[in-house]
Amino acid sequence: MAGLETPPNSDDPIASLYKMSTTAGMGAGDYVEVNKTAVAAASLAVVSLLAFLGWPFLLLGLVAVLCGMAALRQIRNSNGTQGGRLVAWFGILGAVAVAGGLVTVEMVRQADDAANGRQINALLDQFSKAMAAGDYEKARSLFVPEFQQKVSLEKFKAAWGTAAEMERLGRFVSLRSNDRYGFTEGKGGSVYFGFTMGVSKFEKFSGDVGVIFAARDERGQWQLYNVPRIFGDKLLPAPR
Repeated sequence: MAGLETPPNSDDPIASLYKMSTTAGMGAGDYVEVNKTAVAAASLAVVSLLAFLGWPFLLLGLVAVLCGMAALRQIRNSNGTQGGRLVAWFGILGAVAVAGGLVTVEMVRQADDAANGRQINALLDQFSKAMAAGDYEKARSLFVPEFQQKVSLEKFKAAWGTAAEMERLGRFVSLRSNDRYGFTEGKGGSVYFGFTMGVSKFEKFSGDVGVIFAARDERGQWQLYNVPRIFGDKLLPAPR
């Protein structure tokens, strides 16, 4: 029995077999464990897809990259006792791909919002010119049909201020956007709404008068939707 506890002489051929059987990772049939950090990296990369629902989840992708790099280092230093390089690389590249996709989506969204903002600006410019010329009918025609049905031309004229206010403010000069926009989809995603602050100037008033304008895009056509502060939040149906 004692001979089983002591390795045979190094010159003995059986000694070589004994040494190989007791050296992990050297035998062709030996089991190589998948590095647990690599598995964690791959799992975090998959979960980081939630970043498309909220930016904070992007931090999971960063952790996935760090875990993947750590796993590759551990595997390299394991002397063949650990595997999982492909799993680690999946974690790293998967997390990078998610981050890249998220950045691309955000860039496309910002470009789309900028294009929509320019169209809303063009609407407000038309509105400004019509109001400055006293053409209330033209200004009202820039609004959606529902608005025009509910707001008569007389009511539209009266809503922009009493005679006393007009005397205090003076003649309407211009209106422009403050170049800040908010966008939201209506129910079902078929209608798109935009919001911006319209900044007005009057002849006798030295400051700016700001009021929120809402616009609606349906089938690629933007129209003014409402001016809640002037015509009320409940005047028109809720965004559909």
